[in-house]
Amino acid sequence: MNQNNLKKFIILLFLLLNFAFIEAQNNYFQQEVNYKINVELFDDIHFIKGNIEMEYINHSPDTLSEIFMHLWGNAFKNKNTAFSKQQLRVHNTKFYYADEQDNGYYEKLNFKVDGIEVNWAFEEGHIDIALLKLKTPLKPNQKIVISTPFELKIPASFSRLGHIETSYQMTQWYPKPAVYDKNGWHQMPYLNMGEFYSEFGNYDVEITLPSNYYVAATGTLQTESEKKFVEDRILFTTTYLEGSIFSFIDFPPSSESKKTIRYKAEKVHDFAWFADKRFLIKRDKANLSSGKEIECNVFFTDQERELWKEGAFYVKRAVEFYSARVGDYPYPQATAVQSALSAGAGMEYPMITVIGTSGNAPALDQVITHEVGHNWFYGILASNERDYAWMDEGMNSYHDHKYTDVYYEDYDELSGIMPKKIKKQLEYSSLSYAYQIFARLGKDQSPNTTSDDLTTVNYFLCAYEKPAMSFKLLEHYIGEQELIAAMHDYYAKWSFKHPQPEDTKASFEASTGKDLSWLFDGLMGSNATYDYGINSINKFANTIEIVNKGSVAPPLQITYHNADGTTFNEWEEGFIGKKQILLKDSNVKEIELDNNKISLDINPSNDTNKIDGSNIKPLAFRFISGLRTSKKNKIFMLPTLSGNISDGIQLGMAFHNYGIPLSTFQYYIQPAIGSKSEELVGTFEFRKDFPQKKSSLRNVSLALGGKSFHEHYNEMFDINLRFTRFQPSIELEWQEKLVSPQKHFLRYRTIFLIKDRPTIGRETGFEGLEHDLNIIHELGYELDRSSAINPYNIETKAEYQKYSNFGQEQQYLKLYGEIDSKYAYKKGKFFNFRAFLGFFPLNTERNKSTRSAQGNFAMFHGGSNDYKYDVNYIGRNSREGFSSRQIDWNDGGFKNGISNAYSLGLSNSYMASINLSLDLPFSWARLVPIKPYFDTGIYGYRPTSSEPMKRESIYSGGIMINFQKVVSIHVPLINSENISNIYGETTDNIWQRISFNIDINRLNPHKMKRWLTR
Repeated sequence: MNQNNLKKFIILLFLLLNFAFIEAQNNYFQQEVNYKINVELFDDIHFIKGNIEMEYINHSPDTLSEIFMHLWGNAFKNKNTAFSKQQLRVHNTKFYYADEQDNGYYEKLNFKVDGIEVNWAFEEGHIDIALLKLKTPLKPNQKIVISTPFELKIPASFSRLGHIETSYQMTQWYPKPAVYDKNGWHQMPYLNMGEFYSEFGNYDVEITLPSNYYVAATGTLQTESEKKFVEDRILFTTTYLEGSIFSFIDFPPSSESKKTIRYKAEKVHDFAWFADKRFLIKRDKANLSSGKEIECNVFFTDQERELWKEGAFYVKRAVEFYSARVGDYPYPQATAVQSALSAGAGMEYPMITVIGTSGNAPALDQVITHEVGHNWFYGILASNERDYAWMDEGMNSYHDHKYTDVYYEDYDELSGIMPKKIKKQLEYSSLSYAYQIFARLGKDQSPNTTSDDLTTVNYFLCAYEKPAMSFKLLEHYIGEQELIAAMHDYYAKWSFKHPQPEDTKASFEASTGKDLSWLFDGLMGSNATYDYGINSINKFANTIEIVNKGSVAPPLQITYHNADGTTFNEWEEGFIGKKQILLKDSNVKEIELDNNKISLDINPSNDTNKIDGSNIKPLAFRFISGLRTSKKNKIFMLPTLSGNISDGIQLGMAFHNYGIPLSTFQYYIQPAIGSKSEELVGTFEFRKDFPQKKSSLRNVSLALGGKSFHEHYNEMFDINLRFTRFQPSIELEWQEKLVSPQKHFLRYRTIFLIKDRPTIGRETGFEGLEHDLNIIHELGYELDRSSAINPYNIETKAEYQKYSNFGQEQQYLKLYGEIDSKYAYKKGKFFNFRAFLGFFPLNTERNKSTRSAQGNFAMFHGGSNDYKYDVNYIGRNSREGFSSRQIDWNDGGFKNGISNAYSLGLSNSYMASINLSLDLPFSWARLVPIKPYFDTGIYGYRPTSSEPMKRESIYSGGIMINFQKVVSIHVPLINSENISNIYGETTDNIWQRISFNIDINRLNPHKMKRWLTR
């Protein structure tokens, strides 16, 4: 192609792209819905009754034959709604266990279009979504009027809509059409975690209720008598707060007379109102740079009145702050209400927000500011928050964090006001540490994830805080005033519209003149991470080599620290992989990345480098745990105290790196000295995680663990026999979605077990120790289902061991599995069920006496049965006394402390058992967790090598005290005859039959890490 043709092609391509852009802008449309609502509150039965008319204007290019209608009040009707299911998913059971009288629902709905009844039905699976079938299709630029009477039974306060006694929070309370945009209909069930998307329009609302209620609402109050009523209350509040009137908290009776008050609102997409006979009211005025005045109100109760004295000022300051940084507030008033809320600290609606309890004044200021800020991000820039929560929550959080930076020197967004001594220790904000924790473990999610697919933690981290931190990075990169200008441009282009993520990106790129793919596609559009680090410094070539080990490339701030104490900064455009950067000053002493600590770099430890090469970070020891910083190599330590019969009391010290944020390489080493053995014992584990971010395979974990203790003291020869175990393992974790209640694990481990064996001569006596090596292979699969009502865990394992027994080569393959489940029969009270099944497909010792075989199943799992040495026993080989009654709930899971000195309960063939227990329904059982239990099972065994295989059944029941399965005590009260016979031989009373379990493996850091990231 010659140059002239190339120029023509470029011009043509430019024109086509511009035409496509203009065409896309011209194709934008949004529907319009104008409302007339009149409603009456009947507070004696917690009902509202009324009528609604909705003028629906079709601005789309499409002909509509149906309209989806949101009936979000029905979300509280039964336990089958999306709201109820989501609440259970996040382990909130308040609604699930609520009395039916506290539910909420619509009645008397009768939809008409232009006065003619239409057919309508609930969407399948969602009683809070209706589909109206239009008899006459609605063409472009035409309008219809949809009307219906409705009655709403107001639910108790489970989420946003609700009441507590006669305090009412009327939000999402009326039928409203779903949004129809270029992507089609956006019908959505009501959710607690996941907000809304609605059409703009005008509202004319009349509310009738007892005359002594104070009402705060969206819109402008039209009723003169009510304006006077409010003014009088403002005067009363001033006097009341001065302390001249005694406090009041109780709900006063409702007036027998009623009043009707009217509100109007223009260019809003929702309408909320709050009614309470106890409200106090304060007012202030915000003054915008344009000269416009905004009325700022707060309605609050006596509950935190000392904090709310300045509430109106907080609203005023927030309105002025956002107006300056984003664009002028367009409405005549802004109101904050202190009322009941069961969906976070605050919730926004146009011109009004509801706030829960705050605890202190800075926290109240912050949440008011955040919620008032939603008038811009949600109220005016009306993005689809159900699909793109970050466009609202994240951009708004950036601004409210900026607000607290300006007005509170020591405010931390996660912890509130933080003492300076503690804050000085933080390299990053606590929010940044939280992000680093989850991002390093691969448990973070893309901010572009729909709200209902975000985990509870990620809804906060990835919808709110990661975007806030990302825009802070953008601010430092392009400059604060440049970002303010870009915000103003975005606000001007998309006010009172429905911007999509691509619109936000296009606006900011046009305003800044920069490619911001790293922000909108990388940090917002994925869970990709980055890790910039200084790889090397070449003093001869005068270059720095910086590497980014991640897959997203934000801009990078480089700080040069000179020998004379001066510093200067420069920004480098982002990159992936390695890059050589010219060192611009020969006096540089040290180079640092992200000096302002504002980036989302998941590994800050490689961000500094000294020119002279002295980059070894000082070693620092810290007690228990703490923050891991880029300046020091920290080792955490804590004293340990444990013991067993053979080693005695074990005093030791544990060393580990389980700090914040957690490294993908973890270790703990726990050496100790036994007071009796006077030798070194202890445990260790080294683990390396390989988080996977792009598939349902979530993590691959490689580990090497070990332990070494003494297990048996021989008094005759004065020898203490030691066991040592090494255990390399691999674990694969996968989960279809992070919000899925089910996790899957595939594990393989090899156990290398070295045991001391004394050599005893008939004449010479003790001749020395030999060391036997056993190798056990174990492959296991686990399905773990989290649930507030019916959690369960399923494990299956295959185990193989080849060994020598009295000089003969033996081997076995055993397959076994268990189901551990529980079902809530009332709130916080469970029926617990466990079932175990195992058998030997291969066992060369099957024809031997069961007692002499290795690898047996055991109904009573004590120290002598723990041949893999998984459990820490006080007296591993004890056959009498207190230590002999320590058990573990493996295999048959019986609670009896019966040692394998008896063949009862042992099997080298097959075994099946069921273990039942019940949480008692009494309130005192929370403090003393007593449970009745019952165990039963059957197994095959061979009494002697010459006898045939026999089958035996056993059972036992009693009471247990169980402290979260870490410590439990068991008292057997009823037993099968074969168990009773052994008790008759070995015990004198019931106290000698009590067994106990101590499962410190539940405190294993790897398992606790799993719990943290559920």
